[in-house]
Amino acid sequence: MARALPADGRVRTIEIMPAHAEFAKHWVGRSDVAGKVEVHLGPGADVLRTFANDSADVAFLDADKSSYPIYLKESLRIVRRGGLVMVDNAFAFGQLFDDLL
Repeated sequence: MARALPADGRVRTIEIMPAHAEFAKHWVGRSDVAGKVEVHLGPGADVLRTFANDSADVAFLDADKSSYPIYLKESLRIVRRGGLVMVDNAFAFGQLFDDLL
């Protein structure tokens, strides 16, 4: 994804596991897109709340499915009007939003 971005574009990724975040930072740091990728450590909901309104063109959610409603709410705040929010396993076998119905 980072290679497809313009020179000032960036990818922000969130990882809750310190070892996984360090692994990502290590390999991103060795890549040709190191200046375009930010690895954030912490619970997704907490990290997303630190991102500014309208600061992204796209969000891709692929994390713990039970937190998708929180991630979606934050993504709608973060992604600019006309942007795109993509959700992995969006329908989760019809169970994702069972608690909300």
